[in-house]
Amino acid sequence: MTDPFRQFFLNTIEDILKEEPSKESLHKLLITATPNLTVDQIVLSSCARKNNTNRNNSADGNASLKALKTLKSRVHPDKHPQDKRATELFQSIQIFYDDCISSPQPKPSSSLNNSRKRRKQSTILITEQNFPSEFDTTVNCPHMKLHHPRPPSSSNNSHDKATTTAMSRQQVNSINLPFVQAFKCLNGRGALAHGRPITRHFSWEDVEQRQEEDVMGNQKLISDVFNSIGGGTRELQSVREIKDEILNRGPVVSVSFHLCEAYLNQVKNRSGMDKRISSDENCGDCDLCGGFLKKRVGGEHELLIVGWCLTSFGEMWKVLPLWESITDSDDDDDDDDDESNTEEEMPSATLIGFGQFGIDDLCLAPESNLDHLSWQHGPYFDSNFIDVPEWREWKEMDLPLSGVEFQALAKCFKNTKGLVDAATTGACFVIRDQSKPAHSATYRLKEVRWEENTKEWIVTVLLDT
Repeated sequence: MTDPFRQFFLNTIEDILKEEPSKESLHKLLITATPNLTVDQIVLSSCARKNNTNRNNSADGNASLKALKTLKSRVHPDKHPQDKRATELFQSIQIFYDDCISSPQPKPSSSLNNSRKRRKQSTILITEQNFPSEFDTTVNCPHMKLHHPRPPSSSNNSHDKATTTAMSRQQVNSINLPFVQAFKCLNGRGALAHGRPITRHFSWEDVEQRQEEDVMGNQKLISDVFNSIGGGTRELQSVREIKDEILNRGPVVSVSFHLCEAYLNQVKNRSGMDKRISSDENCGDCDLCGGFLKKRVGGEHELLIVGWCLTSFGEMWKVLPLWESITDSDDDDDDDDDESNTEEEMPSATLIGFGQFGIDDLCLAPESNLDHLSWQHGPYFDSNFIDVPEWREWKEMDLPLSGVEFQALAKCFKNTKGLVDAATTGACFVIRDQSKPAHSATYRLKEVRWEENTKEWIVTVLLDT
């Protein structure tokens, strides 16, 4: 069968070779085979050539040549016997490489730098003007796992639901509130990074572990979570920054909202309040009332902001209140059931006006987009899909594997009699983009064969739907 992966690969190479020779276009070409190569390594290789120095003595220059060699080996006509373009592309790569290495490196003038700064500032202003009047991440991404992490339930029996819910509510307190909101934020952003419902998420065990490490209960705890998991913490201190973050990257956590008793009374007594948000009548002596913690009255209360809207009273932030599921337990092994109940469990957002009670004085968000995390359970097989971001939509594809890659795939099926047996039974595994582990999909083995002409294994897989 025709291999779409090989076709996309050669199409990408062909398109890049049509570009004007430059360090940037050469970098774009070489990372198709060596994703970790940097532009700096290419520039250093160029300098070495111009100064007639030995590039073999330069690690960066050597990296550029090694990347070229790797690329040429993958484009070699023997690897693509059914595509006549391979011969021409193989010959053109070296010519393009030499032209790019020899091209002069532009030195922008100060006036050019100033114009770039002006363009950057104008772009920010345009972005601000183009914000929609209403936006909600839970609507735009309905498969968000914002009901995790939730406290575990001790029983699933229907006659114990009231007792179980009260017990689980008591576990959300002033000490672990920052962790609950931080991990909810990460799980929501994980769904955005993954692009589909996640089956691997941060759970209540992660909250408890953080709680044991530090019991101070302040905003630095959220920063610690984001720094260790999200690659750093982004501080947002204006409406524009918060809107831009939510619109492009997901929910944020407000750490500056001041909870006063008068506001809490208004929230918990509002008409038509969601039954899944506790009130004084049904929560007894527990901390959680009206979606807020009573013990935080008079101080800051961490909130998860998921969007905004325009009302007759002005612009409002959409805040996801704290709530517990009354329909199922926190069983991480039953994710399929979780996903089917996500929409039912999601309470309506609480609206808080822009600037009210200091809600937008300081919001925190993880620095990275969480592409470096896996949001599916394994076993995993990593492959390079940098040139074909739509690969997860393919219902069937052939994976050409080297001997080392073939052995790595075999480790995914240690409990079977081998890959042939796994293909016969249609065993499942998770394929990840090696540069973005969040981009993953579950596939089934269909066929394994050895290709004598190219000296490589061909593994045919089917998308598991």
